[in-house]
Amino acid sequence: MSVRAATKDDVDQIVNCNLSAKTQKELKGFAPPIGISKYHDSRLLKGAWRYPNIVEGEEIYVCLHTDKIVGYAFVIFDQDYLELDNMDICGKFQGKGFGKELVEWIENFARSRGKSRVTLGTTRSSDDTPWKSYSFWIKMGYRVSGEIRTSAGIRYGFTGIRFEKLI
Repeated sequence: MSVRAATKDDVDQIVNCNLSAKTQKELKGFAPPIGISKYHDSRLLKGAWRYPNIVEGEEIYVCLHTDKIVGYAFVIFDQDYLELDNMDICGKFQGKGFGKELVEWIENFARSRGKSRVTLGTTRSSDDTPWKSYSFWIKMGYRVSGEIRTSAGIRYGFTGIRFEKLI
């Protein structure tokens, strides 16, 4: 596995990875429907792309296996931390260690930029069921740091769960 800064030429693979990482049925009650985010539409993502690997203030990195994109991460650097805004591993590559390797790369990358922690979010449905990534983040050493209600969460029936890890 290797990780590199994404390029605009990677957009179609990033979108395909996003769409294969979860289904509309899985998302119901955990997130807005597929189709209203820049991650789900090559045209929107390409339109928002800024040189070299920036989209709306987020840096984008891709995870490769045998020169094929198998995952990606969108990150935001704040003063003392890195926010992992969005990360997905393509469906057929889930459960094979790529997520763990990508997170470890992100943590090392954050350290190399002088950051002291990584933060991120996931969700839980209105019946208190956490999104499928919840246990992954716990296994990776992240701890719940709070919850947040957003207008999207209220509209689509989910609550945001905030995680952080000191690195």
